[in-house]
Amino acid sequence: MKKRQLKRLFFFASYDANHILSSELLYYLNTLSLLGDIVFFMDNPVSKEEYEKLNNIENLLFACCERHGEYDFGSYKRAFMWADSNNLLKNYDWVYFVNDSVYLLHSPESILNDLENRNVDMVGMYSYKSKKIPEHIQSWFFGVNNKIANSEFFKSLMENIQKQETKDDIIYKYEVGISRKVIRKGYTYDTWLKGKNTDDMRVRPLVAINHGIPFLKKAAVRHIENIRLLLPHVDNYDLVEKLKNIPKKLKKSIFKMSVFGVPLFSIKNRKQEYFLYLFDFLPVIKIKI
Repeated sequence: MKKRQLKRLFFFASYDANHILSSELLYYLNTLSLLGDIVFFMDNPVSKEEYEKLNNIENLLFACCERHGEYDFGSYKRAFMWADSNNLLKNYDWVYFVNDSVYLLHSPESILNDLENRNVDMVGMYSYKSKKIPEHIQSWFFGVNNKIANSEFFKSLMENIQKQETKDDIIYKYEVGISRKVIRKGYTYDTWLKGKNTDDMRVRPLVAINHGIPFLKKAAVRHIENIRLLLPHVDNYDLVEKLKNIPKKLKKSIFKMSVFGVPLFSIKNRKQEYFLYLFDFLPVIKIKI
């Protein structure tokens, strides 16, 4: 007997400072549309011409591009409430919350199939904990099963999301907070990859990618010295060409020698690489450790 295909609903949160629907975003949406239905909320307005790009996305149930100022969790809330008000949540085995703070490198289908068969209630791509932050599923891609999605407990969590003053407040109250509340409620969870003390998704992206994560955090691009290293992991080669043009950013000097205020040489580090600079701007040596 052929196994029934699980039904998925993706709540997609987006934002673009230039008010456009980029090719990377459209690739992400098109790929997800092959795996389930999508409800799309963008926290900024777009032109009519930009909005019409969404017409080509299959299985897109609803799309809204309006400023609400509540960041990704505000879009998650609106998407969830739209689906709930239309009595749709009961129709899906899994409901996912995803955002475009990452680039999609290739389809996550095989990972979703794996996670959904682990007999847990909540899944995600990456969980993280440190001495200061308890273990939680990072909110750029996580999902809950039908049982959680249709519970009054989870509905209350979604409906009570409010605008926060700082990004840290959002992270601690919602990204960490929702994970912890689900866990304390007795629900089980699992993720594809787990990080401890070092957030691989942000500061060691190739480590996460080499472990099968099909995503690259946008904030982590500058931590990849050679963007061509992504080529074996991507289906969208245009993305690699675009990323090549993003400048690398070094951290502040960890050592500097100056004479009368004029820097003779300095040492700067980025991730696990150290650079020796003459006059604080001319790179002469790179050392990997």
